[in-house]
Amino acid sequence: MTIRQQGGVFGRNPTFNDVDAASITTDNLTSSSVSFTGNSTFDDNAKLIFGDAGDLEIYSTGTTSHIRETGSGDLQISASDDVFIRGTSTNNYMARFRETSSVDLYHNNIRKFQTVASGISVTGNVVVASGNGIDFSATSGTGTSELFSDYEEGTWTPTVSVNGFTQSVSSTSGTYTKIGRQVNLTFTVQLSAGGYNSSYSAINNLPFSAAVGVTSGVYGTGSIGANVIGSFCQVGGTTLYLFQSINTSSVASAWSGTFSYTTT
Repeated sequence: MTIRQQGGVFGRNPTFNDVDAASITTDNLTSSSVSFTGNSTFDDNAKLIFGDAGDLEIYSTGTTSHIRETGSGDLQISASDDVFIRGTSTNNYMARFRETSSVDLYHNNIRKFQTVASGISVTGNVVVASGNGIDFSATSGTGTSELFSDYEEGTWTPTVSVNGFTQSVSSTSGTYTKIGRQVNLTFTVQLSAGGYNSSYSAINNLPFSAAVGVTSGVYGTGSIGANVIGSFCQVGGTTLYLFQSINTSSVASAWSGTFSYTTT
């Protein structure tokens, strides 16, 4: 050990009640009071150790800095106001902990997540990994699942067949909203020409296949020309069968409807 102050030089591993030194080089220093007026420099992996059992360590490996509670207790960080975690190179906020208010989490210095009195506030989309969802089991009922795992909106291209014959169309459009296994869809089709008396008609190319074993229970409203489509229809695979009778010499050219069904 070397202590330079008023010309004094002392030996290895001394113990003092009070040390106030301008320059200290040592492997081990034990003192009841040490005062520094400049920087204290520690080599890589040299630790500041606190506590009778050495429970708290502060050190750097040269690439990573550590503050460690190595005992069985907790590590508490306290402040009289807020606690911030910020980047060194950018000074960007990463997290902010308010003593009597919110906890804020940031992405590239923009707040994305915040706790509020009533729960949480999120800025942006919540991305849920495939196969996961929102679990409502805290309010469990009699169902077999309370996991909300899917929501989707999109478009689809309906095709038309009458008595099993595919019809030529001049325009077609469709939209859908899928909530869990329930699909709500709309369609509009303009046939190029009519020409068939119809005992049944079908809308094909549904965006999702119907549940296995579903042969009825599809509900909706629509029209084929002046003929109103009944609200009780049938689904098989990706085809919506419209059971009705059109007692005219040709099938009307304008088709439209809104229907719901359950997917696989």
